[in-house]
Amino acid sequence: MRVGTSLTCALLGVAGCGRGTQDASGTLDTARPGLDASNDQPPDADGLAEGAASVQPAVDDADTPSTDAGAGGPWIAFTSNRTGDFDLYLVHDDGTDLHPIVQQPGSDLFPAWSPDGVTLAFASNGGSDAGLYRLFVVDVASAAIASIETGLPDVVSPAWSPDGAWLAVGGPGGLYTIPAEGGTAAALTAGGFRDNSPAWAPDGGVVYFSSNRADGGGFEVWSVQPNGGGLTQVTTGAGILGRPAVSPDGTTIAFTETAAGAGVGTSTQVVFFTTGTNAITPFSVQGDSEPAFSPDGSRLVVTSTRYAADNPELTLLGIPGARLPFRLTNSPGVDGQASFQPRR
Repeated sequence: MRVGTSLTCALLGVAGCGRGTQDASGTLDTARPGLDASNDQPPDADGLAEGAASVQPAVDDADTPSTDAGAGGPWIAFTSNRTGDFDLYLVHDDGTDLHPIVQQPGSDLFPAWSPDGVTLAFASNGGSDAGLYRLFVVDVASAAIASIETGLPDVVSPAWSPDGAWLAVGGPGGLYTIPAEGGTAAALTAGGFRDNSPAWAPDGGVVYFSSNRADGGGFEVWSVQPNGGGLTQVTTGAGILGRPAVSPDGTTIAFTETAAGAGVGTSTQVVFFTTGTNAITPFSVQGDSEPAFSPDGSRLVVTSTRYAADNPELTLLGIPGARLPFRLTNSPGVDGQASFQPRR
């Protein structure tokens, strides 16, 4: 598996990067770290990037002085292929107690916290001969896993509504909502575009997502009401890659874009879009992607190649009064798709 110019697209599965790939359902392949966007080939036999040592790191593998974050703070869920397949892991925001929460055959991806911080929704292709993804939830306290029926053949990128009653997901031909306990999926978008990576506004009024439905085919942030109405283009000229992240107060949308002057597929950075002014402001250095806000909005966790170009790790940014950046993981595999546990 080649690692380099298409690293963020290939290993982290961000949307619209390079030429873009489509999965069997027709949605953009944002689901599958380990696919090389240049040739859609699976990872090497050990599940790691080419040249990475397939050595299991220490369980608590972060460089984490206790002054960098609150001891034993909220969990951050993420996906990693440090032992082969992509599995789900938890780590405190101070880097302590890193451990797996879901380890089953196939790829376990897209961890998304329920609003009460008790369960994680995720997508997994375990047990599917066709590689199709199904929706699951795991209880964090007991590690008990249950499936969520959707009626869809392939489901990725779940996102909880703020009241915990619904999940927005990517599926065949667009976005859908389904009851949190499972049931009939209702289409949010249609039209043959690559609509993916949903993220709810904090008040539940709209679902933000990435789509190439704008004139010219570039990926922009769009929004749609939970009933499928009010489809609106939010950004122009953004070149978004992957899922947008919405700040807890709803005033800022963080997302990944190709870094200026880097060339498509070579490097990325995180930017902020201010909903009141429509201004897009660069936030982070090149090599950062996949932002997620902390519950109080003061920090971002990102996937970053700032430490090594072929080795994505989790990094905290924006910690007030502490050393920056704060590295959360140090694995020879791919660590990404992080999600902060909401306040409980």
